[in-house]
Amino acid sequence: MDVNWKKFKKKNVCLVIHQHADLDALGSAMALQSYLMRTYNISSKIYAKSLNSLSKKYVTMHDFKLEKARDKLNCDVAVIIDTASLNQLGFELSSKTMVVFDHHINNEILSPYKYIKPYSSTARVIYEYIKEVNAYEAQHLLAGLLYDTSFLRYADIEDLDVVKQLLLISKTTLNDYWFIREQAIAIEKEAKKFMVQAIENSFVFSWFDKKIIVSKVGSYESKVASMFLQLGFDASLIFSLKKKESRLSCRFNDKSFEEKDIRELIRKISEVLNMRCGGHKYVIYCKGEPLEMDKIFNILKKALF
Repeated sequence: MDVNWKKFKKKNVCLVIHQHADLDALGSAMALQSYLMRTYNISSKIYAKSLNSLSKKYVTMHDFKLEKARDKLNCDVAVIIDTASLNQLGFELSSKTMVVFDHHINNEILSPYKYIKPYSSTARVIYEYIKEVNAYEAQHLLAGLLYDTSFLRYADIEDLDVVKQLLLISKTTLNDYWFIREQAIAIEKEAKKFMVQAIENSFVFSWFDKKIIVSKVGSYESKVASMFLQLGFDASLIFSLKKKESRLSCRFNDKSFEEKDIRELIRKISEVLNMRCGGHKYVIYCKGEPLEMDKIFNILKKALF
């Protein structure tokens, strides 16, 4: 169902992004905010509980006004961007109408207005939705796409074509976004320190002739999960414990797994560990009650392997 934006012209419209928002969420929201104003004369504000370090830098660079979300936010229309579940917001959201833009295929937000494509970034979803972006929107969408593809490291052929178009429209070059690449390199260096911890805590399972590594780290679970794929594993399930909550970052080799197999494996993991899971294609995130690592391994081994 398409959104009739005109009927929301005099409503309180909020653009909402997830807690500890990254540049994909922020850039996508900034572009959509511009589009709604220039196309429908809809004035909106962008809300977030918090930003990651790169997003904080980006806000400062562009002298942008971001609204700080508190414990509860009331909106007539809430446009939820790059967020798979309301739990990711970090605050209570009350809204009569919700519109969702996301690239996580397991998005669980209930809404008749959902624009979801299994792309590498939400920025690309917004780009295709707007169709004819201006220079300002192109600039911020490009930042979001470059961030979520780790500066094109995980981009596909279609992503590269979109980047080319956005560069032309924004009249910028990749050098203008090199700070994103520098941040990615710094994070990867830091994450390597946790690889040692992950290897020390790891178990390797065989699931239908596929090699799956399960481990626990103190931080950088997403990066560590990706690194294990580079070492040749078919899948990596990396746990961490943060703020009295178990988190699981899952990465799957697209040459080893079909999407239906991933969905079935994640369904079982969600069921046996009582976790909420969401993601897109070969990247899945789960959250649940805190569990000891030995208990996690025993449950997985018994239920799955």
